[in-house]
Amino acid sequence: GDIRVGTVSLSGKLTNYELGSRNTIGQLMQNTMREIQPKIGVYFGTFDPIHEEHVKVAKTALKSAGLDEVLIVPNLNSIEKPNASAPNHRISMIALRTKKESNLNLYKGDSSNLIDKFGRDPFFERVGQIYGTKKLYQVIGQDSFEKLYEQGEIRPESNRIYLVSPRSGDLKNVSIPEHLKDVAIEIPNDNFEPLSSTEIRKKIISNVRPSDRELDPALFEYIQRHNLYRSDKQAESSHP
Repeated sequence: GDIRVGTVSLSGKLTNYELGSRNTIGQLMQNTMREIQPKIGVYFGTFDPIHEEHVKVAKTALKSAGLDEVLIVPNLNSIEKPNASAPNHRISMIALRTKKESNLNLYKGDSSNLIDKFGRDPFFERVGQIYGTKKLYQVIGQDSFEKLYEQGEIRPESNRIYLVSPRSGDLKNVSIPEHLKDVAIEIPNDNFEPLSSTEIRKKIISNVRPSDRELDPALFEYIQRHNLYRSDKQAESSHP
């Protein structure tokens, strides 16, 4: 009676551990005995690099939806952005930034191992198992939400609620179809300034330091130290 979209049918030849289950008996007991299920948000993205608007969107989702935590999940195999920086650098930058926020956390597992094979529905099932909750949310930008809707990826029987962040600089409300009103909610724009990772990279390539309101100083230092977003000639000239 609890089979939802995203459930994977398997032959039974592999053990739960081999299939990726890492819950201990203690974790299962904690999840089972928990009186109040936590509300967990998941925020996917390339995060190359993670900038301050990403952080604002996540914190706005936390506050407006009353979430207990937002998991930042980098797309390790970014199909639409094949030239993205190596996953280890993007993960390290997210770790540097999220350690300053009490309710934002980096998902350290290999999310692509599950998502690339089966999609995001089973990934949310896994997150629900880890936290012992069915109160799951996906933090998503308006552009991505509209794209997924056009592709038929967002359904009324979804296993999470979409928290849609309006397009930066757009004063219009997000258009959520009537049949999706139970699984999609617009979160406040919170006066976000238009900002993208592409703009951050362009500035760094042009030897312009992004402001602290755009990129956390610790991330800029990391980028400089590892010569990210620079051509081979630029990298060579900085290390004669």
